[in-house]
Amino acid sequence: MMNVTNAPMDVTATTEIINFNTTQNEYVPPFDTAGVILTCIVLLPLAIFGIAANIVTIVVIMTSPKLKTSVFNYFIVSLCVSDLTSAIISPLFAYRRTWGFDFWAWSDFLCRVAISVVWLCAFCIGFIPFVYWFGASKRDRSINSPSSKWPSCTLNAQWIPQFKLYTYIGYCIMFYLPICLVVLLSIMIWLKVYDMRRTRQKAITQARRATGSQDKAPLELKRRRKENQIMLQLSLIVGSFLFGYVPQTVFHYYTLNNPAITDAEKRKDWILGSIVYMALRISECLNPVFYNLASSKMRKETKKTLRALATKLKCWKHAGDASFTSSGTGVSSSAGNHLQL
Repeated sequence: MMNVTNAPMDVTATTEIINFNTTQNEYVPPFDTAGVILTCIVLLPLAIFGIAANIVTIVVIMTSPKLKTSVFNYFIVSLCVSDLTSAIISPLFAYRRTWGFDFWAWSDFLCRVAISVVWLCAFCIGFIPFVYWFGASKRDRSINSPSSKWPSCTLNAQWIPQFKLYTYIGYCIMFYLPICLVVLLSIMIWLKVYDMRRTRQKAITQARRATGSQDKAPLELKRRRKENQIMLQLSLIVGSFLFGYVPQTVFHYYTLNNPAITDAEKRKDWILGSIVYMALRISECLNPVFYNLASSKMRKETKKTLRALATKLKCWKHAGDASFTSSGTGVSSSAGNHLQL
């Protein structure tokens, strides 16, 4: 008689496999075709505009003798380079939020490159080694973990504790502390400017009383216009930065500490993540617009550059048409000679 040995069964592993398979059969993505189309309609034009607008702004500042003399404009160039890099790789993140949500088909290497570039732009070299452990595999939607509702091109579940620590410490040191200092310094600059105005206005009033002149002080008016432009530009830059990045950090706090269990909760998380990412893209596209709105010099130089570019395009088009016409004439004359022969 054969002795049958009953091998011990890993009930936990079997249960997980059964639950995983059942969940996978019943799994419904948190978006539909309409959601994908709407996301792409919003994100792709923003990517194109962000690339074009930031390139134009960089070219305008670096080729204009009037703008190159300002140190502040070099600061704007650095912001444009950061926004341009983010706009170039934004189609990868649009794919990550839509068709690549469950399966990243563009290779694990591209996933790591995209995240590496973002982190490199944001923190120089900080935390870059983490990207070599990132995964681009299909997410396990059956487990009760924050990673079950994230896109496929996201860090693996075993890195969640480190990422939580990073959000708690890294965001405070590298984001909230600097932005608080920037806001505080901006307020101090505004107060200093207004204080200087009051001092100058008192001096102008005293001079008018002493001389009996009613001169409107054109130099003072010009100076105030320049100060208003600087304060407006500073306010728009700070406001755009807050609009783009504060929701992003808040969403990270939220999604790490609120694991979604039901399909409705996962859909809510996906919608919030998409809206937050759209806000970031809009912020990066608005920056070049704000630079031109707040500076008359920038507007003039931008118009000048765009007119020169339009003129060159017309010349190239005329040259191409003339070349095509001449080649066509050459073919016709050659055919006529053959007919005469």
